[in-house]
Formats: sequence, C-alpha cells, structure tokens
Amino acid sequence: MVWNYAVQIFYNPILALVKLSVLIFLYRLFAHKRGVKLYIVGLSGVTLVQLVAVAGAIIFQCTPIAFNWTPTLPNGRCVDQRSLYVSTAAFTILTDVLVLGLPAYIFRDLNIPKKTKIALLVVFLMGGLVTAASFARLMILVVGLYNLAPVANPDPTYNIGFVTSAIETNLALITASAPALMPLLKSWFPNVFGQNNSEPSARDRGTMRHLVKPTTPRKSDEEGLYTVTTGGQAR
Repeated sequence: MVWNYAVQIFYNPILALVKLSVLIFLYRLFAHKRGVKLYIVGLSGVTLVQLVAVAGAIIFQCTPIAFNWTPTLPNGRCVDQRSLYVSTAAFTILTDVLVLGLPAYIFRDLNIPKKTKIALLVVFLMGGLVTAASFARLMILVVGLYNLAPVANPDPTYNIGFVTSAIETNLALITASAPALMPLLKSWFPNVFGQNNSEPSARDRGTMRHLVKPTTPRKSDEEGLYTVTTGGQAR
C-alpha cells in the first residue's frame, strides 16, 4: 500500500513537468508568433496550477497520512478517492490533448518540404502514445474503482492499473525526448530529415569562408561600396 501511495504522489508531477518541458521547448522555437506564445504561456500556467493542486490533494487525501497504507488506524478518514482519481486522470488527458495539438497547428504554416514537415509531425506527435496510455489507465481505473468488471476480485491490486501508471510516465519521458534525437534521425534518414539540397553543406560553407576574405572598405567615402577579394584577386 505504501508503494501505491508513492506512485500516486510522483505520477502527476512527472507528467506535468514533462508537459512543461515540451511547452518550454516550443516556446523557444515559436515565441515570435503572438498567438502561439499566448497559448503556450496560458497552458503552462494551467499545468503548473494542476501540478500543485493535484499533488496537494493526493498527499492529503487521507487524515492522518499514514491511513493511506494503514487503513486500520483509528479515526482515519479519506476524501472520495474514486472521484479524485477519475477527475485528475480526465484532466490530465485534456491537457495532453491540448499540448499534442500545438505542434500540428505550428507546423501547418512552416515553409519546409512536405516530407520533412510530415516527419517532424510524426516525431512531435509521438506524445499521442502517452495520451493513449492515459486513456487506457482511466478506463482501468473506472472499471476497478466502480466494480464494473464482469468477475469481481477481492484483491483490488489484481489488475494492471498500477503498471499503466509506470508505463505512462516512462512513455512521457521517452516521447518528450524525441525532438532531441533529430541529429541522430538526420544521420539515419538523410533523405527525410536532411537539409535542403539547394543549401550549401557545412563543408561547402567552410570552404567558402576560407576562400572569401573579409570585406574591406574602399578608400573613397561612398557608403555601401566594399571590395571583396576572392582567391587573392580584387573584384
């Protein structure tokens, strides 16, 4: 019971912090768009409030706190735990969907090749796996908490509800790290994630910098006129 209580405490903060990290990442990239900036700031505020509120509700759901894992304590009492667990799980799914829809909206207007746009969307929308796990966890919670299983079991821990919480948090950490894997994906799939063929490569840009010397102003005072020397020859 004490380990179940520990998982409850860490479950929501982990998911909230992962969502905040994704929102901060998107903010750094697209804060120049006013609508996206306000959306990210507002959703980040909601996520922070959720983190604090849910953590407090979970920690103090029973009085005394030890009543969570020692239900035989005298004068112990708890809030309506079924409503608490279901409502927090449903709100987590809602914020997941709001975060998940943001990359799709942002990438819609990006002026990049279509295949690259689709590949980026796939990487960012991997968070949909977390939302699917959250929904599965909610269904398992509802079935277990409200005794909706076709065959009742006297052991309340005899289900995979405990496991789905661990699966969801680990999936969240993995999928939130997916954008950081772009250099690896570029090396594995250069035709999809690679640079535009019309742009010079890093090697070409280094060669150009070596050949083109810094510009020096002419002796005349005419503004905007500079001499560029290439390979030692004045132009």
